[in-house]
Amino acid sequence: MPNLPHRLGDVMRGHDGLGRRGIPARVARRVNRSVAIEHGRGIVYAAQVRAVEYVAEEALQAVGRLSRTEAIYARQVPHAAARLQAIADLAAMNMADIVAETGRD
Repeated sequence: MPNLPHRLGDVMRGHDGLGRRGIPARVARRVNRSVAIEHGRGIVYAAQVRAVEYVAEEALQAVGRLSRTEAIYARQVPHAAARLQAIADLAAMNMADIVAETGRD
């Protein structure tokens, strides 16, 4: 959220209840450090989202290719259609498991 203040002083500017001394330096340091930590967490979460997106997109494409191959072979060898479908379904479920596990570390 780009409109959020990055420093404690930006938040506290204009508050009259602090007196002449303002914000103690140790409080300002702790707040600034906490803001930096949360900013870092946000960067990590964004990277995890992109990783899940990438893995999901690859899995979708792979399942599409797998389904196309299954359909081709099922037309060529109709009596193997059930076996081909079982193999394709197992592979697709394994890919779905991989997508589900991505980013859970």
